[in-house]
Amino acid sequence: MSMQSEEQQVWSVTQVMRAAKGRLEGLGRLMVLGEISGMKMSRGGHAFFKLRDDTNMLSCVMYAGQLNRSPVRPQDGNKVVLTGRFTCWMNRGEMQFVVDNVEFAGDGRLRMEVEQRIARLRAEGVINDRPGRSIPKLPERIALITSSTGEAPHDVITTLQRRFPLVQVQFFATNVQGDMAVEGMRRMLAYANSVTPAPDVILLVRGGGSFEDRMPFNDEGLARDIAASRIPVVTGIGHKPDRHIADMVSDLACATPTAAAEAVTEYTGSMLAEYLTSTATQMEMRLENRLSSTARKVESIASRPLFTDSYYLTGEYLQSVDVLDGRLERALPGSLARNSQMLQSETLRLRQCGSSLVSRAALMLSNAQTSFMREGKALTSARERELGIAAAKLDALSPLKTLTRGYSITYSEDGHVVESASQVASGDDISVRVKDGTLSCTVTAVQKED
Repeated sequence: MSMQSEEQQVWSVTQVMRAAKGRLEGLGRLMVLGEISGMKMSRGGHAFFKLRDDTNMLSCVMYAGQLNRSPVRPQDGNKVVLTGRFTCWMNRGEMQFVVDNVEFAGDGRLRMEVEQRIARLRAEGVINDRPGRSIPKLPERIALITSSTGEAPHDVITTLQRRFPLVQVQFFATNVQGDMAVEGMRRMLAYANSVTPAPDVILLVRGGGSFEDRMPFNDEGLARDIAASRIPVVTGIGHKPDRHIADMVSDLACATPTAAAEAVTEYTGSMLAEYLTSTATQMEMRLENRLSSTARKVESIASRPLFTDSYYLTGEYLQSVDVLDGRLERALPGSLARNSQMLQSETLRLRQCGSSLVSRAALMLSNAQTSFMREGKALTSARERELGIAAAKLDALSPLKTLTRGYSITYSEDGHVVESASQVASGDDISVRVKDGTLSCTVTAVQKED
């Protein structure tokens, strides 16, 4: 037996690399979990990075086409699930995992979903840069929306009572994590906006917890309700450095429930006393300044001639009246004398010409009367003759004239003239008119003549 036959087959480097590449690519598409590190971007837009776990690492590449279509932009520190296939870079003798899809692992998936929600709410204008509603400095009533268990309600109520004992706390208990949390918080938020008496501010709080536990505070419906609330909303979701969608739409976002309670009780008992004292002092000073200023104005107005001299407004008018009175007194006698002379002169002229005017009028009236009588008789005599002839004719044609000769007129019961025996029947009431009266009769029989 030869020496070569006893030895194993010798492979070239190329043969080995081809075999390794074939075996690797034969694994097909795989999903690999790990953390990204060493991210580098080529000038062509391709991403080169390592995927590592606690003990090993894997060289990966995501080409520009896949990277641009991916909703997730891989970055150092991201815990991800990569989908792709193995290959071998034969020239350099390196194994690579070619990535065609990347997804966040664990919280990463949820964080990506939250970012998408934030983008939608920004596009709608629910999340914006406008300042929130002002938080009252001295609230009388505070609505607390949180779980009835845990430390959050105890911490908030203790802080409120310590800092501002006068405040009334309206507690609206609900789940703040789990499937029913979103519905419960939205219902309590609506109730707090409708309750009477209404609270001055609403605290929406919870303690710490995992990102998944705090996901209800990233709900879009809850965010819209907070933004639409007519009462200011302060959030205190106990976790740093995460910021939730509820924080972004609230009027004030605090890091913890206790911090939220402190934020709405800016004035503690001692601070309130100092504030009231300072306010009273300022009000007193302002009132004194206002009274002094008003007194000076009154004195200035009272010293004006309008109020010190009773003739300031009427003096000139009184003098004018005196001047006009003198003129009238001097002018009146002369005017009366002239008017009297004119009246006497006109009376004399009227007497002289009045008699002649009356005589001429009487003569004209007498002449007119004579002419009227003469013309009137001529006009009426012809009409009198015509009227006499017409009256004679009318009298001759009158049915009443016929009655004087022994005739009569018969009327039916309805007042019509009876011209034929067929117009009445036995038993009918009729009226018979004679020359000097009317006879009421009843028909006993009807006899018709041919």
